[in-house]
Amino acid sequence: PSAWTPEALKQSEHIRQSFNGALPPVLPLRRDLQNLTVFSIDSETTRDVDDAVSLERADEGSRVGIHIADVAEFILPGTPLDKEASERTASLYLPEGKIPMLPTPLSEDILSLAEGQSRLAVSIVIQFDRSLNLTGFTIFPSVIRVSRRYTYAEANGLISDSSDFSYLYELARHLREKRISAGA
Repeated sequence: PSAWTPEALKQSEHIRQSFNGALPPVLPLRRDLQNLTVFSIDSETTRDVDDAVSLERADEGSRVGIHIADVAEFILPGTPLDKEASERTASLYLPEGKIPMLPTPLSEDILSLAEGQSRLAVSIVIQFDRSLNLTGFTIFPSVIRVSRRYTYAEANGLISDSSDFSYLYELARHLREKRISAGA
């Protein structure tokens, strides 16, 4: 569907007005990662940024964070917006436009991991040893702040210029090789 029900639009407006630029109360179980360097990589035209990455390196290995916008904190199960999103399952990007999973006042504003803005997320932090072997992971609710938004072209250009981007590229290449050798 490309049109929204009146109930979903009403709920969307209520959420937007309730938010009014401030985060909902942060519960003790939500980790504050706002001081962590987090960045997003998307196309130049992307306005609904729903994921971001972080990297912490140490002598014993690294921790890679994958941070996903926590939409469930704002849209409860069984509500009109939840039902509408369930019918769409994802935003569709077409040559002649986009059909968003959620109304753009939400997906491109308070639910978008915008650069410099504190946002609620679900974070997956994966630990790797110095040989790039996965040694553990944790998943938890968080508050993040994207430090920088990169385009795909900028990120590709940084692979040879930035030790962090080079490291992430090598890690991705290593993991891909492992998957292929395991039969993927």
